[in-house]
Amino acid sequence: MNPTTWRPEDGQLLQRLRTQAGIDELVFARNNTLSLIQLRELESGEGQSFYNAQIKRNAGLKLLKKLGFEFPQQASVPPDPLPDTSAPRAAPDPFAVASSASPATAFSKPPPKYIGLWVGAFLILGASAWLLSQDPRSAPTDNRHLERAQSSSPQATPPAVAEVASDTPRSPSSASAAPGQNAALAPGMARPTVAEPLKAVACEDQHRNISASHTPNNPLKPGNYIYIEAQTDSELCVLDSQNKLSILSLKAGMTHTVNGLAPFLVHARDWQGLKVFFQGRPVRVEQGNDAHLVLNSLPI
Repeated sequence: MNPTTWRPEDGQLLQRLRTQAGIDELVFARNNTLSLIQLRELESGEGQSFYNAQIKRNAGLKLLKKLGFEFPQQASVPPDPLPDTSAPRAAPDPFAVASSASPATAFSKPPPKYIGLWVGAFLILGASAWLLSQDPRSAPTDNRHLERAQSSSPQATPPAVAEVASDTPRSPSSASAAPGQNAALAPGMARPTVAEPLKAVACEDQHRNISASHTPNNPLKPGNYIYIEAQTDSELCVLDSQNKLSILSLKAGMTHTVNGLAPFLVHARDWQGLKVFFQGRPVRVEQGNDAHLVLNSLPI
């Protein structure tokens, strides 16, 4: 009989098959629309990143099937035999039913003149409950269970991404051309606060020469994309060598891949709340928040 939950031995089987196939856990998770945290939970059995046990088991069975393993089909249970209707049934005795009824049951129904009042009271209570449910002040403020469901479901809403492509490099004066823009990195000017949305000026090409650089050691994957995991609600922007700009607003637990050509210029307001991977290696950011970093690629 097939189990109804994802067991520890199922996770050990999944990890053994993936290792034998020589598939990297990050690649395997991304190709199956799962986060690395969810794949590790399936293999180790530790964690609570899935919305419920049924979704977790379905995701594990999907991965096992990708690796060529399927559980045997559950044997069908024979239906219960139909009752024998050949023997005639005795008709119920109406006098016996009447005699067994309690005297109090005859008066349990409300008088007809009070039925209308009761129906009106129920309608008023139902309308009040509906109005309270529409009031935003009565809604719970803890939405972590909804965010967990969005990140674990394959149909999760993608993060808010704004990509701007330009054939000509942007000049430093373009930051001050549009009225109302905050020149976040100009000398003597204040940087944008977290409450304001991240603007394109935060990833101007002029910051490449004054930013810290990072080159991965022993790269494992090509340098034409960046993989990002958000530990907290984060905002960042990425500019590739062809001026393709991506502005990301990620919720906690969400992941995103930015494709392009290296070197990448990355600017984040909260580096501590992000995990960045480049060429299959984690990027260690030693500088503070609201800083710029250039990612240089190496051939594999």
